[in-house]
Amino acid sequence: MGMESHDRGVELIRAAFERARQSGNSEWRSMTAAVLKNRLLDLTERTFDESSWGAETFTGFLAQFGDVVALDLGSHPPEVSLLGEDATSPSSVRRPLPELGPRRRIRADLWDSVLDYSGVRYAWDGQRAAPVNEGFAVSSTDLLPSLTREEFKQWRTEFVQRQCEGNPALGPRLNDWLEREQPLAALPAPLRISWVVELKRRVLKRLDSWFEGRGEPLPPGAIVGDESSSPGPEADESALRERVLDAVRTMSRDELEALQLPATILLRGNR
Repeated sequence: MGMESHDRGVELIRAAFERARQSGNSEWRSMTAAVLKNRLLDLTERTFDESSWGAETFTGFLAQFGDVVALDLGSHPPEVSLLGEDATSPSSVRRPLPELGPRRRIRADLWDSVLDYSGVRYAWDGQRAAPVNEGFAVSSTDLLPSLTREEFKQWRTEFVQRQCEGNPALGPRLNDWLEREQPLAALPAPLRISWVVELKRRVLKRLDSWFEGRGEPLPPGAIVGDESSSPGPEADESALRERVLDAVRTMSRDELEALQLPATILLRGNR
């Protein structure tokens, strides 16, 4: 199992306290460790596990986040309090982001606006993200936060480093995937969904920060799909197709040229 980042832990903890604030609890800034863990489990659809941060116990997990919370082990049960500016200004608490599992995805235009590092820029027109035509004047405040190639590589690098910490034997294969800019299919099968989910989470966080800077929420319909549903075979096929398309959108030119498709599929376009 790969290791989760500190930033992800901070995001989850703040989201848990934000939910407590939204519930109307006047004492939302403090809660027991057990209540906080239950909120984290609810936020992550019961997948939260402190061992993903290298901790053997939940209090061991919390001890890594002294920049966010104060942990009082002298109280029974242990008490956790939100620290810093967040504790005095509820409006400054980062609003919780939706969870993105394998069956939920970011709307295609928003996804492309972040991951297209070909040099094309995307502008927000109030409804959708649209590529900016060359020579067309657009306000810099409307330009969406597209990644650079170097930033995308850094995301992949951080993913590889965490996976190697949990399983050093994967190092050679993952470093080859990283340095040769190989496609999703070159990852070990158990890590493919982990990378796709992490990539979606990073893209969503980047978009959320951009819209928040404009004083706007994420647009309606930014997230597509229902993680809680029990899809049938058709939905499974659709979800797989979308994951393939998501992967293709992130491919470099060399990766696309190396892509191999059966001739029967290529002939479908001529029917």
